[in-house]
Amino acid sequence: MFNLFRRKRVSALELELLISIFNGLGEEYSTYARQVMGGLLNRVYFQSDPIKNYIGFFYNRDVVNDYEDRKGPAFKLLGIKFLRIH
Repeated sequence: MFNLFRRKRVSALELELLISIFNGLGEEYSTYARQVMGGLLNRVYFQSDPIKNYIGFFYNRDVVNDYEDRKGPAFKLLGIKFLRIH
């Protein structure tokens, strides 16, 4: 419906997962891991339309200008899957 009661704060686990993903993708993505560690992401949102199980993030306005490169390439990560192991 309106997702009024869904959590919006980015969890430590999500930040750790993103940092691990970027570090695992190779040196060319390490700058993105540093951005996550620098506090760039402050809110998370979930949706399933038009992309099933989509997870997106809002930027922290206080630090976004430190990292933004409007002339740099845009990208999106697709097909990343992880398993929760207890």
